[in-house]
Amino acid sequence: GLDDVRGGEVRLAGFQVRATERILQCAREGSLLRSNSIEDLAGTVVCSGTGSGKTLGFYLPTLIHLAGMLERNVEPWTRALAIYPRNELLKDQFSEVCARLRRVNSALSHFHKRGLRIGAFFGDTPKDGSHFDEQEGRRPAWARHGSGWICPFLRCATDDCDGQMVWLDSDRQNGVERLRCDRCHTVVDETAIVLTRKRMREQPPDILFTSTEMLNQRMTDSRLWHLFGIGHRAPADKKPAFVLLDEAHTY
Repeated sequence: GLDDVRGGEVRLAGFQVRATERILQCAREGSLLRSNSIEDLAGTVVCSGTGSGKTLGFYLPTLIHLAGMLERNVEPWTRALAIYPRNELLKDQFSEVCARLRRVNSALSHFHKRGLRIGAFFGDTPKDGSHFDEQEGRRPAWARHGSGWICPFLRCATDDCDGQMVWLDSDRQNGVERLRCDRCHTVVDETAIVLTRKRMREQPPDILFTSTEMLNQRMTDSRLWHLFGIGHRAPADKKPAFVLLDEAHTY
């Protein structure tokens, strides 16, 4: 069994257990981390029916392995790259993984480790906090709400709460990347999330969500190569341990 994001228990399916065991074995052997040859890379394809839990089958071992990689006071780098063919799917899975990180990071804190950070780099990601003060640069996806802006790709993870996660003007104008639920006041701060493109360049998240469209557009920008684990700015020991492709059949 496994505790779910609401505090209940989830019984893992057989394919989820097998996928977790295989992916963790590959990671332990280092084939995903240190390979210099594409032929040596290990790949796992998880196949199951719609709604059966394929996503958990690859995010569970990813979170387990990344939690074991963390060190304090080490330059941040993208340890897992999650690529999605559709923005709506990206947003849905981003919220789901962020909710699971609350439990993972709570456990890491118990062992005096920093938490895992997550970030989304696609069309709705603002360039920086001042982005919303530029009239022609405003993104319709970020709707105005009281004294802040609603994040379009993260929903509140608190049980039975359907509140909006808001980036308050007071935080945004002070350079603080922190979201607060407008109902239950749950907070997701910058120790767990990277909200802007500017900060992503400076402090890449441990898990980076992006879309195929954004990846295609930005791979030509050498300033962002290290985010995707490519080019001379991403040394061999600072490349993603995992590349996760959801809905792989679409490719």
